[in-house]
Amino acid sequence: MQSNTTARLLFAQGGVYLAAGKLHLVVQAARHLLQLAQEADLALSQHSAHLMLGVAYYEWDNLDAAVYHFSAVLVDRHHAHLWAARDSLCGLALTYQAQGLGKEAQETARSLLDVVQEEHNMGELMIAYAFCGRLALLQDDVEEASRWLELAGEQEVLGPMTFLEDPPITKARLLLAKGDEQSVAGGQALLNHLLQHVEAIHSTRKTIQVLALQAWAYDLQGRETEALEVLEQALALGRPGGFIRTFADLPPLAKVFQALRKRRRARQAVDKQLDTYLHRLQVAMSSLASPPRSTEELLKQEGLEPLTERELHILHLLERDLTNKEIARELVVTPGTVKVHTTNVYRKLSVNNRHAAVTLARSLGLLAAN
Repeated sequence: MQSNTTARLLFAQGGVYLAAGKLHLVVQAARHLLQLAQEADLALSQHSAHLMLGVAYYEWDNLDAAVYHFSAVLVDRHHAHLWAARDSLCGLALTYQAQGLGKEAQETARSLLDVVQEEHNMGELMIAYAFCGRLALLQDDVEEASRWLELAGEQEVLGPMTFLEDPPITKARLLLAKGDEQSVAGGQALLNHLLQHVEAIHSTRKTIQVLALQAWAYDLQGRETEALEVLEQALALGRPGGFIRTFADLPPLAKVFQALRKRRRARQAVDKQLDTYLHRLQVAMSSLASPPRSTEELLKQEGLEPLTERELHILHLLERDLTNKEIARELVVTPGTVKVHTTNVYRKLSVNNRHAAVTLARSLGLLAAN
């Protein structure tokens, strides 16, 4: 009972930190929640912790870690809350797209549609349609995005806006991407309304998103001064938390960033922290992604022990759907020894069953070699 109460408090704390844009504190709370959930076997809390970590790592442009945490929810998605599965699918699709894996991103978006259609929940389906439109925009297909947003319909700007996909924000993206004067004006009006809302609910995370889009809108209107001012506001809010992907997912902002750097040089502005931050953003926006890390490095970063050779062997045998007795015969050990090894595998991968272990191991590339 005490573990459940503590888990709820940690989840709430992580949510507050996320809205406040304090990503380092999100990770701290989520790691604590994940450890507690594993020890007390609280599956739903594990999903929540993995999701929060995935969101933070995605925003930090730590894409390998984001894939791991979103996948850790999805390997057990039938036991997860719908919102956790939905946001993990959205996050995984965004991460694949950021990695240049457009086909995988589209396949994940199709899985999202399948999941929400199974629930016969029209509200969730509208969110999924809007997300598909957002992915189409990231893939520079404005016509496809328009079709998806038409399916999503008009949605009011309301609520806490705690999830990864906000249809009104995606609608604003679409209007700006269309680029004609009337659409851009409509997008700017929607963004003004959104800004009032996100500031009223004290969501720094969403405020950064809206301000970044406003900078793009002002640039499209030829209003460079306003574009730079709004971008600087977004950067001032985003830098403490280390926000990267919010800006990197808006390639048209590259022009405004260049203008900002030019203005800073002209003014001989000196701020090493800001310059470092701008450099990180520029690298992410130019798709100069860091090379993928080994699975061992990733597990170590997440505080997980690397799998031993014997445990990897066990994983391959689990993939073949062998029973513990069959594995024991193949390895010439007792079934009890096999159980110890499988328990260690589950613990190290932060999962609860063999199906989840095999599915996650595949996504991490641990089962690539025979």
